[in-house]
Amino acid sequence: MGARSVVLRGLLTVGLCSSAALAQAQGRDPGSAGTSGATANDPAPLAALDRRVNQFIQRTLPQGDLRAINNAIRVLRTELAQVAQQSDVLVRGGGEMAIAAHVLRGEAHEHLAAELGRVGQLSQPTAEEQARFGALEASVQRLDELANHSDLSPEQVAQLRLRAQEARDRLTQARAARVAQVQEPFTIEVREERLRAIRRYAIAVQMARNEHVTTPFSSTALTRLRGEELSPLLEPAINGIPAEVRTPLGLTYSAGMYGPAARPAVARP
Repeated sequence: MGARSVVLRGLLTVGLCSSAALAQAQGRDPGSAGTSGATANDPAPLAALDRRVNQFIQRTLPQGDLRAINNAIRVLRTELAQVAQQSDVLVRGGGEMAIAAHVLRGEAHEHLAAELGRVGQLSQPTAEEQARFGALEASVQRLDELANHSDLSPEQVAQLRLRAQEARDRLTQARAARVAQVQEPFTIEVREERLRAIRRYAIAVQMARNEHVTTPFSSTALTRLRGEELSPLLEPAINGIPAEVRTPLGLTYSAGMYGPAARPAVARP
């Protein structure tokens, strides 16, 4: 965040304005100012959005019972909706502020996906589940203690240790199955949030390429798009962007479009 924060401070010092080309791509009159022009020349909204997103991505879900976790998830969703409202204002302004807004919102979506992906691990077992795990743990301990008796034959020891290992395996499988069961209802939402993050990053990168804008925000977006969690979802994410947004930007999915040999996030004229 360091380099980006330096650039953000620079943007807030000199102000920003949207370009005519981007205005046309967004369906606006290149010569009109209105609220978009006012936003583009007012650095405060971008600073406020940056602060809100930085605070948002520091929030994590608690470890505890599923009810408490679900309450915390509702809070995160509400805060993300507020991030979306703020970013929409800046996106309408176009230019570098719009690029920054897309990336910041993408980071918020990606953070929510990451937190939702941890629900199964964070959720503590119910009393009934804990009792079942406790019974398995007691069985393992009892078998280990029996195997340590010196009056047993090697064959008896081997048999007891085998039974103890089988009990350990059942315990491991039971805990893993519980985590998977708790996590399963969130699987679709995790994917959807990652798709939303990709779309924001992809639009930001394409805008930077089209506008020949030097901004670490678009570089951040490109790095995210190359990550292990997002790169497998590039095709459905980009193809899911409405045509009225993709077509004016010239954004079309192709294999390797964000690879090392692809155009940089910042294309200089």
